[in-house]
Amino acid sequence: MRKQLKRETLYFWGIIALALGLRLVFFHQFGNIFSHEGESYSKINLARGWVYGGMPYPDPNFGPLHTWLIYALYWLFGDWVTPLRLFGVIVGTFSVAFFYGALREELGAKEALFGGLLYAAFPMHLRASPTGLAETPYIFFLTMGLYAFLRLRNREQNQWFNVLVAAVGFTGAGMLRYEAWLFLPVLCLLLLLKRKIAATFVFGLLCAIFPLVHMYETYKLTGDPTNFSKVAATIAHQYMPWVYSDFERLTGWSVNIFNGVGAPAAALLLIGLLYSLSKRQGWIFAAILAAPFAAVHYKSYTNTMDPSLERYSLSFATLLLPYAALSLASVHDWLRSHRPEFMHVLTAAVLVIAGYQTYLGYTQAQVNQLPIDIQNVVKWLRNNATDKDRVLADKQFHPYVVIESGLEHENFVSIEWEAGTDKIQENALERMLTEKTPTIVILDYTFANIPHVNSNLDAFPIPKDEDRAAFHGLEFVKEFQEGNYAVFRAVKPEPIQP
Repeated sequence: MRKQLKRETLYFWGIIALALGLRLVFFHQFGNIFSHEGESYSKINLARGWVYGGMPYPDPNFGPLHTWLIYALYWLFGDWVTPLRLFGVIVGTFSVAFFYGALREELGAKEALFGGLLYAAFPMHLRASPTGLAETPYIFFLTMGLYAFLRLRNREQNQWFNVLVAAVGFTGAGMLRYEAWLFLPVLCLLLLLKRKIAATFVFGLLCAIFPLVHMYETYKLTGDPTNFSKVAATIAHQYMPWVYSDFERLTGWSVNIFNGVGAPAAALLLIGLLYSLSKRQGWIFAAILAAPFAAVHYKSYTNTMDPSLERYSLSFATLLLPYAALSLASVHDWLRSHRPEFMHVLTAAVLVIAGYQTYLGYTQAQVNQLPIDIQNVVKWLRNNATDKDRVLADKQFHPYVVIESGLEHENFVSIEWEAGTDKIQENALERMLTEKTPTIVILDYTFANIPHVNSNLDAFPIPKDEDRAAFHGLEFVKEFQEGNYAVFRAVKPEPIQP
């Protein structure tokens, strides 16, 4: 028994070392980008704007805890990007440990070993960990809450400690991403089924605190306590009916999970789900997943949630991967009983799958790096812009340009568009030119010939091959051009002396 425990401890720390090592490799090899969506920079930019605006309650459309985390790391270390990325590496590694613990608690040691190894090399999580995405701390809190919840449900000792940790975990997750709220009714029901009445009441009460506070703050700001969910739905509805077919809206979540875990792990988890159904083992992960998974499918089918944003499916993949571990553990048990001479084949296969997952995450990260032309625009700004410049960055990759340029928040100006349209707000351009005339204008020609796409070309329609132009009382001189981007110096001409 002692020898087995020692071996299990060795395996656990081996998995944690692997998880940390892989995430450090991704930290070194790639930047703060998960996908071309650029969400990892958008949230940093929002946090900077929040600080610049006097630090009220953060924008209720986004989880406030992420804003506070970003600022806390900046306050401690004086940098917006690198500390946040290293924080992601750390909590991403802890997530693997909590995931291992959850499987050890609910399924057993073999399942925890196989699942921990798969999660250490989970492609989507590997890519997300060394970035500033909210999803990385979200999964940390989610797996922490899941581990404590399963201990609470399965054990009698340390009940109130587990109630508190589970509530902290799921509250933290809900303060980062609102879809975590969908898990709470299911979790309370699962506790009631175990006849833990007092624990259910306390857990539910603790988990209700943040949603009530957040809805109150949203009500104070907008007059509607659920406005944050309606804004996201409205934005999705503006483009989804014209972008996705019914089939794509229904299958988008499954496609993201398939791509996020890799084909071998996806096949294993499907087999594991069937095995779980037949043996009535490990059903609780699917039970926690079922209602939220159905809800997001409904929202995508009604064009109010975009299923193509793969980072949204991280929590679903996390709750499905235990079934891949269950598949491997069942194969392990069968081989040990019937074909022990082939046990080494299973070990090799699991290592190959983990290696493939790592390779898949690496190739996906390469594909999702930002285009080299916008990277070189940022390098030009670093080398040529000064603290006296006012930069009008274009909409695509705007937060990346703002953060990585090294310029302060007040060095950037912007044009304001009518919500949900391609029209500049009335007097917005005139107001910008009067109050903060830009000295550097970045033009993005990526969608120059596509209507209804907002860009600085709406205000300054300078042809791509032109080096000089004049608009709105400004003279433009091209300073840099590469690929789809051009950078112009904008100056007011000197008045002609009589």
